[in-house]
Amino acid sequence: MKQTLFFIGFVICTSLIACKSKEPVKSTTEKKGPPIATGIWNAEDSRVIAEKLVKKMLADRWRTEYLNVHKNARPILIVGIVVNYGTEKIDTSLFLKDIERSIIKGDLARFVQSGNKKASLLSGLSQSDTLNTITSWAKRMGADFVVNSSVYTTQEIKRREKNIQYKVKVELINCETQQLVWLGEEVLIKKIID
Repeated sequence: MKQTLFFIGFVICTSLIACKSKEPVKSTTEKKGPPIATGIWNAEDSRVIAEKLVKKMLADRWRTEYLNVHKNARPILIVGIVVNYGTEKIDTSLFLKDIERSIIKGDLARFVQSGNKKASLLSGLSQSDTLNTITSWAKRMGADFVVNSSVYTTQEIKRREKNIQYKVKVELINCETQQLVWLGEEVLIKKIID
């Protein structure tokens, strides 16, 4: 009787061992989709857009021309203003810092910190005075080029869904000549269900 029970136990154990999967169990973690697919503008969107635009800006022809003229000295950039022309609330200071961080991380240009006096300098200026003031300020800070940005939003409501389109423009201006040397744009659509 003991031998029969032992034999049945042995058969059951070997069956269980034989049925065991030979592949290790993998934990499945869902990959997050693009950070700009749904919702409203957030810190991740700000970082991603800033990195994309700065990467495009630093890879463009103006930098090569500058390096040729200035014997391979990297250009000095400063971030000027970021203006929100849309109806949605966007943290422009966060986007400004993301642009600065992306320039420093790219290591293809030198960077001058803008300081705290910029806000008081720009307060009360008319739109026509802003370009002159910001480029002369950037030049005094030691920069060759100033980076300005603007964010636009448009809304469209379809049935119960509100679509918000964010358009971000970044421009690079030569401080000496006030010439626009680069202009980049990134468009993203977000959807909010009401």
